[in-house]
Amino acid sequence: MNDSWKPEHKLALEFPHSFGHQSRSCVYLSTPITTGPAFIRWRKSLTTDLSEADRKYWKSHRAEVICENLERIRPVALRIRTTISQTLIDPTTLTMDGWEQAEYHEFWCQVIRKWCFAVVLSEGWAFSTGCCEEAATALELGLQTWREDLNPITAEVIKGEVLEARHELQGSGMATQPYLIAASKVLRDSKSDVSSIAATVDTSSDSQEVEE
Repeated sequence: MNDSWKPEHKLALEFPHSFGHQSRSCVYLSTPITTGPAFIRWRKSLTTDLSEADRKYWKSHRAEVICENLERIRPVALRIRTTISQTLIDPTTLTMDGWEQAEYHEFWCQVIRKWCFAVVLSEGWAFSTGCCEEAATALELGLQTWREDLNPITAEVIKGEVLEARHELQGSGMATQPYLIAASKVLRDSKSDVSSIAATVDTSSDSQEVEE
């Protein structure tokens, strides 16, 4: 746990104790919120020269990306909850005032470490910085990894999907430095040249992907 965490970080992390949950007893739903396929479609569809400094950019992003992602994952979460006997942890239900993206990423990876035995990688996960961080955590710990239909997904397939997503994001200029670092964590045990990934990171900091 990060020593610089605020009290609300620590409180939220320990809250499942109040429901009687034991360590490694839950399933985590990893899903894009601010990115994913919806983000790529939205960015490619922009006809005006909106910049991230423009409030209209973020208003459009919320309507066309975040809301679409939340609407898509809601029935998926419900179906999983009615299928499995374990508790499903859905990160889309938590919003904390003042938290930065990196804080959410670290928090949810700590939740996975403490509470989960399995991680569900939902549709479009490989395009998300946060999801890549969560997938890397699952692989590091040797946790079960499932698709949203609850079929297992192997480490080799996970890494292949990240390679494909990274290639697409780089080709469209939407691969940020945090995304590339997160992707490299997923790929670190593969035959991919991580040093070349790091070199790519250094030259890709001007892209504009939102980092969730």
